[in-house]
Amino acid sequence: MRYASVLRVIESLTNRKIAGVQIVGGGSQNHYLNQATADASGLPVLAGPVEATVIGNALVQAITAGRFGSLAEARRHVAENIRLRRFDPAPSPAFEQAARRFAEIEERYIGSD
Repeated sequence: MRYASVLRVIESLTNRKIAGVQIVGGGSQNHYLNQATADASGLPVLAGPVEATVIGNALVQAITAGRFGSLAEARRHVAENIRLRRFDPAPSPAFEQAARRFAEIEERYIGSD
């Protein structure tokens, strides 16, 4: 729920709508975390790649070695070859009750400023 709160603040500060969330690294293997993030934020979540740091490092080296002409080309290659898992929002009445409680607690301790 804190993820969702921060996303709303980012949208407010940038005046831009966030279309979705991507979780990378080890956390992308946590089904509960990914689904809870989708439910809390109301946004689709893409999970993966698990080894994002390694992939990023390899891409930088591949660009330097001339395998890819640009970062955009390297990113396209990854997008075409890595399968992400999608989690769509599916909140329940119990979840919505917990979200209201979280909002009350957040308001009390963080405020709306």
